[in-house]
Amino acid sequence: MQALAERLKKQKGLPLLALLLALGIGLFVLSYCLPKEETSAAPEGAGYASLDLEQRLCAVLSAIDGVGDVRVLIHEDERDGGVVGVLVVATGAQDLGVRTELLRAAMTALDVPAEAVEVFAMQADTEGDR
Repeated sequence: MQALAERLKKQKGLPLLALLLALGIGLFVLSYCLPKEETSAAPEGAGYASLDLEQRLCAVLSAIDGVGDVRVLIHEDERDGGVVGVLVVATGAQDLGVRTELLRAAMTALDVPAEAVEVFAMQADTEGDR
């Protein structure tokens, strides 16, 4: 045992290596002890992801010629987060051409079939209300 200790003393880089190894193990253990940061930008549940998606879709749909004021409601499957239904209400939707453009744009933007999208004309008295 004493011979082993003498041989280890003669090794020049061994204390530094042992110190680095101990520091590495300490940092590894410490990383499991510290609380984890929340990685999600938006709070879970209550459709926060769909709210952002709804706002973005409204911005795109309102840029279509003749649409006017537009509101969107997106229904997502709670288990997998996929879009299962879209409701679009716009002032210009009484025009069949505008209604078709809204339908096609929503289908394309959300990658959903036509059956998942409903487009309705907005009442004239609700245009300014938000």
